[in-house]
Amino acid sequence: MFIATIAAAIFGGIQLWPAFASLYKTESSPAPSNTAIAPGGIAIAGGVIGALPTNSGPSAQITINNSDPAALDVLKREIIGREQQRQAALSLEAKLADAEQSLRSWQFWYFRSAHPLSVEMLRDLAALQNYAVRKDVFDARWSNTIKAPETRSLYINDVLLRYGWAVEQNGLLRITEGALTLLRQSGLYIAPYAVEHTVLPSFNCGKADQWYEKLICSDQELAGLDIEMVRLFKQLQSRSGADVQTIKISQADWRKKVRNLCLDRNCLIDSYNERIKQLRSAGAL
Repeated sequence: MFIATIAAAIFGGIQLWPAFASLYKTESSPAPSNTAIAPGGIAIAGGVIGALPTNSGPSAQITINNSDPAALDVLKREIIGREQQRQAALSLEAKLADAEQSLRSWQFWYFRSAHPLSVEMLRDLAALQNYAVRKDVFDARWSNTIKAPETRSLYINDVLLRYGWAVEQNGLLRITEGALTLLRQSGLYIAPYAVEHTVLPSFNCGKADQWYEKLICSDQELAGLDIEMVRLFKQLQSRSGADVQTIKISQADWRKKVRNLCLDRNCLIDSYNERIKQLRSAGAL
């Protein structure tokens, strides 16, 4: 009897198991088909969000399965609010950029009216943009027009460089694109001087036998300095009332006692720059 009772219980339990097991059966729900992509790459299932402009790059997508309308509405408002903040920040950045551009234009027009020679120096630098312009040589270039060295230094350092119209690197001055834009907008742009592919010095390189002569023939900067120096020398000679003989003796002394005694390239560059300053101080332009 006991055995029969146990057997009946086991048999009955087997028959009841499907119904009992169904209480704990878990099935994965299919993903909703109405999934909306919000700005920032967040996928929201169970709701639709209107398209919003976004410049966001690709990011991980998070799927939120939430059929609670209130929770979905909070999430939507949060995303839209953040997007509106981002758009406002971009708008502010654009306004700041416009204000900065307006300030640059105002500064340019101020110096054009109050200190016109500073703008003329900028135009000269624009014309020389195809050349390697040494800062000290550029300063000397303007020594006849602006006599006071402190004024030239003020215009170069506190105007051209300070306001971003020019940049200095390794002793060389270069006009910036922003300054070129200001010159174009104001009708003051000047076409740059053309540069020959090969710059030859004033003497015949075929007859060069000294090391410094050969170096000058092979070095574009030195060749350019030699041409400028000779141009100033000839101009000084051609001036009315000039003491031609004294000028020739001075030039020969410079070659023998200064340039030809140099031992390296830097010395040659310095000697040419110093001679150019001397010729300009004597009246050459």
